[in-house]
Amino acid sequence: MVKKIIITKDLEKAIEEAKEIDKEDYTAESIELLNTTLTKAEEVLANKIQLDKK
Repeated sequence: MVKKIIITKDLEKAIEEAKEIDKEDYTAESIELLNTTLTKAEEVLANKIQLDKK
């Protein structure tokens, strides 16, 4: 079985940067999209971490 190595540092950095965005500078629609995308990114990262534990 071939094990794939996935580098998550870039995703982790992007998540942290997204969390630091000043939401007052953007429209409600933009923030909604940001939050949706951030949630999906965190899910991908969580799934990657769970796969690593197997």
